[in-house]
Amino acid sequence: MIASIKLSAFKSATLYFIWALLWWLGAVWWLAPALSRFADVSILPSILLLTLTCCVLALPYCIAGFLTHYYQWWSKRFNLIKIPLTFTVCTALTPSLIPASPINALYNFPILIQFADIGGVPLLVFLYVAFNVACVNIYRYFSSDRKCKSPAISNQLFFLRHIRIVLPALLIPCLVLSYGWLRLPASESTNTTKNDAISIGYIQPNTTGKDKLSALILHSKRLLELKNNNIDLIVWPEVPTSFSWADSSYDRYRIQRYINEIDSHLILVSGYRYVNNKNASSGFYNTAHFISPKGIQLSQYNKQHLVPFFEYLPFKNTIPWIKQWFPGSRNYLPGTTPKIFEFNNRYRLAPLICYEILFSDLVRNYKDLGATIIINPSNDGWFGAQGALSHLSIAMFRTVEYHIPLVRVGNTGISTVISAHGKISKNDSIPVNQTGENVAHVSASSDTTIYLLFGKWVHHITILVFLLLLVIDRPMNRT
Repeated sequence: MIASIKLSAFKSATLYFIWALLWWLGAVWWLAPALSRFADVSILPSILLLTLTCCVLALPYCIAGFLTHYYQWWSKRFNLIKIPLTFTVCTALTPSLIPASPINALYNFPILIQFADIGGVPLLVFLYVAFNVACVNIYRYFSSDRKCKSPAISNQLFFLRHIRIVLPALLIPCLVLSYGWLRLPASESTNTTKNDAISIGYIQPNTTGKDKLSALILHSKRLLELKNNNIDLIVWPEVPTSFSWADSSYDRYRIQRYINEIDSHLILVSGYRYVNNKNASSGFYNTAHFISPKGIQLSQYNKQHLVPFFEYLPFKNTIPWIKQWFPGSRNYLPGTTPKIFEFNNRYRLAPLICYEILFSDLVRNYKDLGATIIINPSNDGWFGAQGALSHLSIAMFRTVEYHIPLVRVGNTGISTVISAHGKISKNDSIPVNQTGENVAHVSASSDTTIYLLFGKWVHHITILVFLLLLVIDRPMNRT
């Protein structure tokens, strides 16, 4: 921001674009080798696609930088509101394949992100940018000629001007920390116990495409042996192992035998499920199944948000030759509706499969349906440790926005439990790239947040205010 203050609107936009592009490339570089391995393509097309994607993701920052300097908001009153509003609206309006921002780097500090239950990530972006603008205002003030006291200004007035400039940079972090301090004790005071919680067992098997269904069953039996207690629900992660509850009668028989032994509910994600229930000619669904202790399927959910270039190939109908570039991309079809897995009236589970946990609106849909716990089976094995950590860091913001706990179960990790206020349970975490099993006691949350009730209205009103600002607050005379 400091470097762009004296630049023209176009030069400022260019600077912000370069900064955002470099930030995105540094944040998601691991996608290039992952796509190369998954889609069976050389690394060069993967790097080109990643660079193009990062260019698109950098555009909101470019647009915000241009508008900030075109309207000369650095030199106008209330820049502490106008500039953050610009960045907030531009980043919120732009569709994103990866709904992330620099805010996600705060995942290690839950006390700093509690405002998400009021305004979601957009409010955190606003506060983040506002703090930076406040710091830049201090720099501009003390580096200008105004630092030299005029004889006509009294000591008291001179002091008050200093306070007026410095106060926002102190007030914003104090406000964020105070609200976080007030919210977090509430989550700590409701620590789960065996009496008021559901016991959820999960495995992290580190399976590959060469492994069989028996590997998952073996890990699950080991789970019971190690914990030696009753488990209400067992969750398997999304895995590359080829098996199917729906389309393989032998696999279904083996899973039913296992369920009869454990006497627990089971949530699993089939390695494949044919759309036409016969063969792969019509494509696949990525399906989560909810199975009773008697081996009867209670419900199933087809993943709605598919990963582009991994689970499906965009533009394959309009640009047929793109198939030659990404021959390994799968042919999955999206589901159309959310499905609640109802354990009982109190524990209503939202089965968000892997990538879906990134999307706030999808979590909102489940919360509106009465979900009290999120179950997130995942497979980040293609993306490495950095990808798994990035996935986790974004997922925890959903828990704060809607005050709903999350049980994240990854094939290669990180498997853990996150509280309704975004606190990761270290005792229930299995590190990335390790095998393991765990049983966690998780309480349901039926809390309602301001963001859940009014988030959409606030979003629309914010956009309207921003558009009115663009019309009313015309640029000053540039001559």
